[in-house]
Amino acid sequence: MTALDERPEVRVMEDEWTGRRAEALRYALRMSQTTFAEILGVSPRAIAKWASKPSMVLNLETQRIMDTAYARLDAAEVARFRSALVKMSSVITWTGRHAAAVQRALRMTHDEFAEHMGVGRRTVAYWHANPHAQPRPEMQRALDTLYERLTEDQRIRFTHAIDQAEADPETGQESASTMPGFVGLSFVGGEPHMVITFDGGRRITLTTDESLQLAQAMIRAAEVGRG
Repeated sequence: MTALDERPEVRVMEDEWTGRRAEALRYALRMSQTTFAEILGVSPRAIAKWASKPSMVLNLETQRIMDTAYARLDAAEVARFRSALVKMSSVITWTGRHAAAVQRALRMTHDEFAEHMGVGRRTVAYWHANPHAQPRPEMQRALDTLYERLTEDQRIRFTHAIDQAEADPETGQESASTMPGFVGLSFVGGEPHMVITFDGGRRITLTTDESLQLAQAMIRAAEVGRG
């Protein structure tokens, strides 16, 4: 029987355990990696791996072990756990993925979030469709301010949204069936046409003028997204 077995159960963890949450639990228990490994019955190497891969989802057996450990935390340890999660979710550079995550944390629609941030709805949609896009410096500062004002529960939801997005890179993007898989050139009636084949098998053919209009629209969308 370990020290954890002697504690009364007081909490239930509802989300999946990731490397980030495991590291937060170690912080809450104020244990070294070696001691944490011993009480969980895993190797110190596993603990180090979780710390280096915060978005990694732990296997089912380890999930159950972590559930037991978390359920037996006392109130002070739970507070330290939640505080650690908040600190670990701090943002250095905002991207479309982070902006979409904070929107989910606030449980706002595109229109509500756009109004809250003082931008157009198209900008919010662009952030969702382009998770690696980086908003302009003034928007980075606005997102910094918004993040600082989040409640603890909202920050935990933000962290969960980031974990989900990192585990599934397609999160927040268009479905694969609507994403261009191949762009080629074809001649129709002696005239060059752009042929776009989507991953789902759908194909569209554009004239030179239509291709130019599409390129211009994409440039405008990119400019809107950065703002």
